[in-house]
Amino acid sequence: MTATKASALCNVHYITARNYYLKIRHAIAAHADVIYNQNMHLVNEFDEYFYLPKNLRGDKDTVSKIENFLTLCFKEKIYTIMMPSPTRYANIMDKMLVGKFLRYHKVAKLQKSVNTITAFWDFFETFISKFRGVSHNEFYYYLKEAEFLFNYTKNEQIKILNELMGFHHGSDLS
Repeated sequence: MTATKASALCNVHYITARNYYLKIRHAIAAHADVIYNQNMHLVNEFDEYFYLPKNLRGDKDTVSKIENFLTLCFKEKIYTIMMPSPTRYANIMDKMLVGKFLRYHKVAKLQKSVNTITAFWDFFETFISKFRGVSHNEFYYYLKEAEFLFNYTKNEQIKILNELMGFHHGSDLS
């Protein structure tokens, strides 16, 4: 549910809902880091992803809007790491060639073409399309929210969020 929908449902100002969502996203990102640090030795696949909102695809001047992240897989769970922006290549070559260059110069180690990582990317594309634009500064936290939703069942999500947000039995998020 978006902050806009939550604010209407709870009858609170949009900024209040948005700030609460930000707090949750920050907690989720910290939680993801802890889990990754405990399991980094189990990473068996990784691949780099270049995300560009669908409404900007096909425009040759959108290199600066691409978000680049590395997706790691361990125990059928996903962990994402933001990578440097591909705009670092924009000055050294024609913008039309950047996409081709990036396709052939990406980091990847996959065991099969259909895998947890590609399933996450499909999930992420659907997830992020619900939002009316995500700023570069907040993209990381939306990515971590998608990672969290992908990695855990609804019951696991509720349990983890209750712990992260300090809710006690009887006043939880369920």
